[in-house]
Amino acid sequence: MHCATMQRLLYFPKLLSALKQQVKFGTRPGYVCPQKNILEGFQQVRRYSDEWDYDVEKVLQDADFDEFSDRMLRLPQHGHNVFVIQPFVRPFKKSAIKNEMVQEAALTSPQLQLEEALALINTLPRWKAVDSIILGVNHFKSSTFFGSGQIDRLKNIVGQSKNISAVFVNVDILRVKQIIELELALKVPVFDRYTIVIQIFRHHAVTKESKLQIALAEIPYLKQCVKGFPKGLSDRLASGRFVGGTEGMLPETRKELLSQREQKLKKAVSFLKQHRQRVRNDPKNIYPIVAVMGYTNAGKTSLIKALTGTEKLEPRNQLFATLDVTKHKGNLPCSLEVLYVDTVGFITDIPTELFESFTATLEDAAHANVILHVWDVSNPDFRKQQEHVMKTLLSLNFGENLEKRLFVVGNKVDRISENELSDLKKAQPNTCFVSTKTGFGMEEMLHKLEKLTLQASGRTRIKLRVKAYGEEFEWIRRELPVEDMQLDSEYKYAIFTVLVLRSQLEIFKHKFVKKNNVG
Repeated sequence: MHCATMQRLLYFPKLLSALKQQVKFGTRPGYVCPQKNILEGFQQVRRYSDEWDYDVEKVLQDADFDEFSDRMLRLPQHGHNVFVIQPFVRPFKKSAIKNEMVQEAALTSPQLQLEEALALINTLPRWKAVDSIILGVNHFKSSTFFGSGQIDRLKNIVGQSKNISAVFVNVDILRVKQIIELELALKVPVFDRYTIVIQIFRHHAVTKESKLQIALAEIPYLKQCVKGFPKGLSDRLASGRFVGGTEGMLPETRKELLSQREQKLKKAVSFLKQHRQRVRNDPKNIYPIVAVMGYTNAGKTSLIKALTGTEKLEPRNQLFATLDVTKHKGNLPCSLEVLYVDTVGFITDIPTELFESFTATLEDAAHANVILHVWDVSNPDFRKQQEHVMKTLLSLNFGENLEKRLFVVGNKVDRISENELSDLKKAQPNTCFVSTKTGFGMEEMLHKLEKLTLQASGRTRIKLRVKAYGEEFEWIRRELPVEDMQLDSEYKYAIFTVLVLRSQLEIFKHKFVKKNNVG
């Protein structure tokens, strides 16, 4: 057997053993955490993960493919000064347009879409949006995307400006023919939302898991590029690359390169899924899980920091600041420990395949007891963002009992007026409105979250009367989440208020009820 494989097989039992040894007494009066150092266990899981996926670097390091993908994605070394174009479909007076894209646009406006596009560009280091325009089109299917008169207008704007080095057309994905025609006309690289978001992902990726999944997310786009380039076209475009990728590389070679890359990535992601499932199934991981999800930059990390007091968390006012799924320990008002899962933010007008590539790590959130959907009440586009998040959750198989597990939080109420807040409360009575900045509404939200978490995780609040300082007394302190403990007047019996799973209660009965006088 391969030496590295043997090391991994030997390490996992050590991890379980280390977790078992972490059962310690607490120090807060009246409450003892069953596994006080549970996060240390997760840190060991991370170290185990790092050892497990050391060979992922071999999958990711491929000089030929890197050169090929960089050309196809038009990745610059020194950033760009970008001219942002926000297109929208003009409404027809005589006929109702049933296109889903137009229906979604009714929830927003071209100006709001443009503002998000500018934020995307300015998220990238050394990239800067230097000019922008909103243009109406009849549809997005034209080979040049825009009309001939609009193309001439854009050529004049780009040609007369010395600052513009790239163009960003704010649509989900441009067809290859559209990219070719626009680059040949405008003489600068042309990007769509897919390529911009991929570059943001690349910049923010930290762990090997996120880098692996981002690499997989690039494959559908690269396949489309290879398939869409006209046969025999080898002119160098404005982006500085040869159409079709690496200069001189035959189409069949490019397809084979992509196929081999995809097979390697899918195999690695499959192993990653198996590994994370083993970690989730560890019997020691019995804590309720609250997955914090929402639109990018809605304040997910800020909310988790407010709930847990984790100083290491540094919320950033950036799109896609969080890519890696991370867990953070916190306490509900009843003293029950929970683990909050921070996740990648969602965004509209991005092919579903891009987020589907993150299923290996999003599965941790999909298996959560509670799905906490946080949204930004101060964003003028919040209705469209809310709808998009719910659609994405359903498309990523979060639908099982989603309504029963869903907990909705409206964040950043400090940025709106009292009248606006009052209207929102009437419109969305099941939403908890908070400000992580000022603390407004946080206490009320926590009590409501506690109620749902106890229900969703199958925990029951019960009282247990046992002999003080006896065997069952010590077992309860060690194994169960204790909300309260009182001694009787003679100090002979202790009355515990505990939050217990059915399985835990059965273990307690099996151990003590038959042989001891336990009430």
